[in-house]
Amino acid sequence: MVVDVFAQLIPWLQTLSGPLLYLGILFVSFIGSATIVLPVVPAVLVIFAVAPIANPWLVGIAAGVGAAFGELTGYALGRGGNYVAGKKQKKYFLQAERLMERYGAVVVIFVFSILPLPFDVIGIICGITRYDIRKFMVATTAGKIIKFTLISLAGFYGISWLMGTFA
Repeated sequence: MVVDVFAQLIPWLQTLSGPLLYLGILFVSFIGSATIVLPVVPAVLVIFAVAPIANPWLVGIAAGVGAAFGELTGYALGRGGNYVAGKKQKKYFLQAERLMERYGAVVVIFVFSILPLPFDVIGIICGITRYDIRKFMVATTAGKIIKFTLISLAGFYGISWLMGTFA
């Protein structure tokens, strides 16, 4: 099923032009990040494949912003989980909050949003501990923009290089 979605997304995005292309990239990235744990839409592959037909810098920005807003689902799940958790679990959440404050939550969020690590866990912890949503979004957006810009540049130059080498 994932392969079918991917196979249909690339031609659809390639038919878009101008601002609509970047809006489509933002949407695909949002959906890919809005799912918890396993992405339904392989946004990384879509961004990589679409990059050669667009400005890779704008692709990275659009994908990063879309992914950051998609990560709010994990944050919201954590906020809701805070009400369900018992006293014993809340004690552990408070300990996690203290650890994030001690080592710098912004740094942890930023690093996890760049690297291919399970970012949903960070979003859920931030929601549970009621970490400031503005700080969460700034760190997440900055990291996701860097991540998707690098993926976009790899697609832009990598696919062009491959086509030139093997054509």
